Amino acid sequence: LLALDPVTRAQLLDGDWDATVGEGRLFHRDWWAWLDAVPGDVEATVRAWDFGATTDGDPTRGVLLHRRPAGVTPRWVVADIATVRGPPHEVEALVRATAHRDGRGVVVSIPQDPGQAGLAQSQALTAKLEGYRVEVRRPSAAKVVRWGPVSSQVYARNVGLVRGPWTTGLVNEGHAAPDGPEDDQLDALADAYDVALSAPSPDPDQHRTARGGRPRWSR
Repeated sequence: LLALDPVTRAQLLDGDWDATVGEGRLFHRDWWAWLDAVPGDVEATVRAWDFGATTDGDPTRGVLLHRRPAGVTPRWVVADIATVRGPPHEVEALVRATAHRDGRGVVVSIPQDPGQAGLAQSQALTAKLEGYRVEVRRPSAAKVVRWGPVSSQVYARNVGLVRGPWTTGLVNEGHAAPDGPEDDQLDALADAYDVALSAPSPDPDQHRTARGGRPRWSR
């Protein structure tokens, strides 16, 4: 029961059948842990993308999530969010440049929209990310359901944020969910968490460092 999303947990564990999603119910701003740097014991890393629809619509976001060994707290660390609002070729350029910067040991998760166009887009981008491990996600559940597992980890104070210029936007978006104007960062975070659960530890020969010289993972 404690692993359920906050709303279902309140209903089943506390008997609060009036519990509904709303401000702070899924990702309260006080639930996040805060870090000054990426810890040195990272064992796997995923960069998950959520693509914006148009140049004037929602932006494209890429969430970088680290997984630390079981038993340490916080086990999950959000270290960076890349953002672009532009036409498809600019989105593609950012995805490729970010993958190059993150390193080949970082899994790249990309969404596949329904229909033939979504399939063609994911296949084309995967081909251009040759040499990287690419996970294609096909979202089917409602957003609140998709967010549930990572929401539970945030509630348990098991998700840390490395302080940076992007953190305020993520915290505010999460606190307002699902009624806020944007939810693309939460979609990307949910995908990153799902993929990172089973992501392999990177090859030590592919050791890279994060911005500022901090280790992304340890040998």
